[in-house]
Amino acid sequence: TAKAKRLFALICARQRAAIDAAEAESGSAVQSSAEVATSYELLFAAARDDFIATNETAMRALLGEFRDHNLVLSATASEGGEALWIPLSKDALSNLAGSIE
Repeated sequence: TAKAKRLFALICARQRAAIDAAEAESGSAVQSSAEVATSYELLFAAARDDFIATNETAMRALLGEFRDHNLVLSATASEGGEALWIPLSKDALSNLAGSIE
């Protein structure tokens, strides 16, 4: 759906930005992992602001499809919340985001 595409593009953009920041800090290449994941709370707030998912139920439904197909992985973040990331390299994320848009 259009909303699923927009949410996936949002996750891609946030993850690419996190990878860029981590690479700038460490000075070396960073792989996609829980270390560059986006917290569920921040992602939901951004999705709500962009009218992608206006409530928890809609957000969980969109994420459920991504999880079912292993497009998005999740883990418990060190702060205790949920962390979400796409298990692809930075280049693959950029190519995928370009094709979605």
